[in-house]
Amino acid sequence: MFTNLCLLYKISKLFSTNKIINIISSIISIIPIGYCLEGGNLTEEYALPFILYSFYIFIKYMKNGEVKNKEIFFNGICLSIVLFLRPNMIAVWITYIPVVLFMCLRDKKYKELGKYTLFFLVGMLLIILPVIIYFVVNNAFSDFLYSVFEFNIKYTQFSEKDSNMFSSMVYFISIMKLVIVIFFILVINTVVSRIKKT
Repeated sequence: MFTNLCLLYKISKLFSTNKIINIISSIISIIPIGYCLEGGNLTEEYALPFILYSFYIFIKYMKNGEVKNKEIFFNGICLSIVLFLRPNMIAVWITYIPVVLFMCLRDKKYKELGKYTLFFLVGMLLIILPVIIYFVVNNAFSDFLYSVFEFNIKYTQFSEKDSNMFSSMVYFISIMKLVIVIFFILVINTVVSRIKKT
C-alpha cells in the first residue's frame, strides 16, 4: 500500500507541481481501496502496484510524448504479472496500448513504435517464458492454463450473475461517502477561487 501511495503521488505530479495538492489527491485516491480490499490479502491488492506503475507510464507518455526504454520494459513485466494473477485485471493495457499505437502512427513515430514494441515484448517474455517452461517441465501446463484462465473466467462469470450495474454503483457510493464529500469541497473551493479572480 505504501508503494501504491508513492505511485499515486508520482501520477499526481504529472498534473500538478503543488506538493500539498499531490499529497492530498494521493490520500483521497487511496481511501476507497481500504473498503474494497475487505481486510486485504486479495489478488487485487497484489496486482495494484503493477497496474498503477503501468498507468503512470502510459499517462507520462501521453503528457510528454516519450518514455525511457526501461520504463517500457518494466511495463511489459507488469502486464505479465497481472495477467498471471488474474487476466480480467488488464484493463489498463487494453485501454492504453491502442492509444499509444494511435499516437505513434499519427505522429509518424514508426521507429519509436518499433522500439517500444520490442522492449515491451522482451519485458513480457522475461516473466512468461520461465513460468511456462517451469510448468511444462513439471507436467502441469494444463493445470496452469486452467488456474490462470479457465478458473478466472468462470469465477468472473459467477460473480457477474450475483450483481448488476445499479447495485454496484450503490455499493461504491456507500463506501466512498468521505471521498465524495471531499471531492465536492474541492470543486466548490475551485469555483469560488475562480469567481474571486474574475
